[in-house]
Amino acid sequence: MECYTEEFKVRSNFPYPGRPVQFTTLSHARNTYAEFVQYCDKFGMGKPAAAFIYFGKADDVVNLNGIYLYPDYPDRIMESGPKGGVKIGRT
Repeated sequence: MECYTEEFKVRSNFPYPGRPVQFTTLSHARNTYAEFVQYCDKFGMGKPAAAFIYFGKADDVVNLNGIYLYPDYPDRIMESGPKGGVKIGRT
């Protein structure tokens, strides 16, 4: 099932969401996020922010004057675990 998420980031305090990134499957998104977690750990950038996963196409996200408008509720939440792994939870 195709899914998308906003760009991965280290901190979630930026007020505007990033651009959407399309993934072919949920496991593809998890593997890419795991690589990002390892990258952050390798360079001491801190724990990455949780990523909200939406099912469907990234083309559905509206860009309004440079601000991306995502659906109100994500389908899954992906975050780094306490030992560097990745866990995906339902919403």
